[in-house]
Amino acid sequence: MIKPTHIPGALILVIATCLFGCSKPLDQQGHDIVQEVENRKGDITEEEWRRYDSLMTDIENEFQEKGDAWPDSVREAFNKDLGKYKMLRLMHEIEGFKSGMKDAMDQFEGAMDVVRDTLDIPQENQ
Repeated sequence: MIKPTHIPGALILVIATCLFGCSKPLDQQGHDIVQEVENRKGDITEEEWRRYDSLMTDIENEFQEKGDAWPDSVREAFNKDLGKYKMLRLMHEIEGFKSGMKDAMDQFEGAMDVVRDTLDIPQENQ
């Protein structure tokens, strides 16, 4: 009996890919992922981002391997969706960076409060 924790990663990827429609063409699968990310962009966990990244990379790789077989209009539409996805991913990373910087600044301010209190330095007006 296979325990759920022992399911190979490739099988999970196939199942996840089929959630976006195994019978759908690659460009439509990519478009569906981009639409989902756009609709959920503020509500996506890191694990889900990794899943989306993996799916988009697989679609991109397969698309590049068979790119000559696709009409120009399909390639252009896919590349546009891929660009949107990469920008959405970058914006997510920037938001994480901004949040991390704000936390770091708050921590630094707390540390400076301790230094001021310890050295009896008056706090500057803010």
